[in-house]
Amino acid sequence: MYIRSWIRSKDEHTLIDIATQNFDVRTETIQGILEQANEVLVICKENGMIAGFLSYRFRINDMVLVDYVVLDNHYQGKGIARHFLPSFEGYLLKKGIQKVYGTVDRDNREAIAAFKSMGFENIGRFASNLIIEKNLSRSKSIT
Repeated sequence: MYIRSWIRSKDEHTLIDIATQNFDVRTETIQGILEQANEVLVICKENGMIAGFLSYRFRINDMVLVDYVVLDNHYQGKGIARHFLPSFEGYLLKKGIQKVYGTVDRDNREAIAAFKSMGFENIGRFASNLIIEKNLSRSKSIT
């Protein structure tokens, strides 16, 4: 499992398909998210097959807000997120990023439990979402 920067001309169609199959969202919405992201990282299996992607924006000092972490339906529930998280955290630390923020729907108990098991903490609410945070400098998964 590895992450790489996206190549718009090569990856955009696949990333949009993965997102629209996972969420009740229009293609134009995902295109806008990809365009506004500070960075889009593609999550790949060792054979190069795309398993999903993540995007973040609002890089402020040593913090980023992760907009989307999306896995293809075929790869969900197989520990993929847990597998690539250390690589992602190491990548961010090398860029001087110490904290990662995100939101998760407060009714998505499975995602909340998964993020908690990966070291994220609930630090507040925004509309129907929980705001989660992970301080990478305290992360046990980084060596």
